[in-house]
Amino acid sequence: MKFKVSSLLTLAVCIVGLVACGWKPPCPPTTITEPWAKMNLPVQRDAAVCVSSPDKFQAAHKAQREEVSKMYLDSLEKSGWKLTRKDLGGTYYFDFEKGNEKITVEIYDWEKTGVIIRKR
Repeated sequence: MKFKVSSLLTLAVCIVGLVACGWKPPCPPTTITEPWAKMNLPVQRDAAVCVSSPDKFQAAHKAQREEVSKMYLDSLEKSGWKLTRKDLGGTYYFDFEKGNEKITVEIYDWEKTGVIIRKR
């Protein structure tokens, strides 16, 4: 009986450990900077910002591409960006405009889902 309880506890600890490990971002996370920070991009949970420079943003997400695409489309549209082009091939491409500003969003498979936003 003592062996069974000990074995069950060990098994439970291993399972909890594996679940806790879960997803590991494929890049070292960095801080989100302007102009991306003011866009309210969905990087608060299960995501890692990989690149945040004045003209390029890159992030990795734990969620699948369709879910990540919806999160970004919703977030950008709520921030006043207008969708002007959509290409849902092997990699998803979306073009947006807001006033004189233009960006391209690229969403692709990368250790779950990767996102690149570039100013045009």
